[in-house]
Amino acid sequence: MNDSQQATIALLVEKIAHDEATENEVFTLDAILLESSDARKLYHQLMRQHAHLKHSCAAGAISPIVSMPRKTWWNSNLTKLGIAAAIVIGVTWISLLTWNPASPSSSNLAIATLTESSAAQWGECDLPTSKGSLLEKGSLELLQGWACLKLTSGVKINLEAPVKIELRDNMHAYIHYGTAIADVPDQAH
Repeated sequence: MNDSQQATIALLVEKIAHDEATENEVFTLDAILLESSDARKLYHQLMRQHAHLKHSCAAGAISPIVSMPRKTWWNSNLTKLGIAAAIVIGVTWISLLTWNPASPSSSNLAIATLTESSAAQWGECDLPTSKGSLLEKGSLELLQGWACLKLTSGVKINLEAPVKIELRDNMHAYIHYGTAIADVPDQAH
């Protein structure tokens, strides 16, 4: 039995001895006592101690202890610091999740990935053309070969040269000329 379990039993015994225990706390103590012989030994020891102190107080051998206010977990500085930290972390997460920079600059967000290419020769492009590149809004011109793009919406676009594509967002692309085959999953409709 660890210190925490001993403290729990001591607290419940004290509440029961002073008729302050709720029905739920009595059931909790009963369950603990049924499961552990060490808990039963501690219970008997604490009850004997309570009886001895009560008898000694009644006989005048010792004076009763003045009850000091208990330090509760919600009065602890560490608890207050933890709550403050949780609030700061929560506000930060909400800010990050809902943060939407001014619309014109939201174009800095990746909307697609250049997943594959073969024998690709690129023309006028304002986006990176290496395999695995994250692509923002912009255009790609494929002069020779083929390439595959995957939009963040799940759409896969296979490009076969010659083709020029303009990526507008993760749901829209415009083919200026050439051949493109798109696989559009249900979530992208």
